[in-house]
Amino acid sequence: MKILGYNRSEKNIDGVEQIGLDQLLRVSDIVSINLPLTSDTRGLIGKKEIGKMKDGAILINTAREEIVDKKAVIDAIANNKLFGYGIETAIMKPLKSDDPYLQYPNIIVNPHNAFNTQEAWKKVKDTWVDNIVAFSNGKPVNLVN
Repeated sequence: MKILGYNRSEKNIDGVEQIGLDQLLRVSDIVSINLPLTSDTRGLIGKKEIGKMKDGAILINTAREEIVDKKAVIDAIANNKLFGYGIETAIMKPLKSDDPYLQYPNIIVNPHNAFNTQEAWKKVKDTWVDNIVAFSNGKPVNLVN
């Protein structure tokens, strides 16, 4: 698989060919959104951007729901523009039984806690211990001003 990426900071990532967002949307079979929700990224992917995607592409949003226009995705799924959509929704905001996401078998919904694995929690706990030890040794890390 050839991995393409769009990175607003233009930071190089090993193994990823960086291209513009429009080109990425036009040539990708699968587009995965992995970025923070900010005023710049809210609504980043809408009807116009989905329209640029290949027919039958898959869109995955592992970030925040508000980065992708929900109505545009539902319309694209209903009209077979997109083959599928994967979305992580807010953890504490259950979907109502009549939510449009649940009307389509090719939309997969997961609460925004897929990171919540035993391995992830072990790493968090190890980081806590490392931070306490570093602080105790007079060399604090992960400081926030």
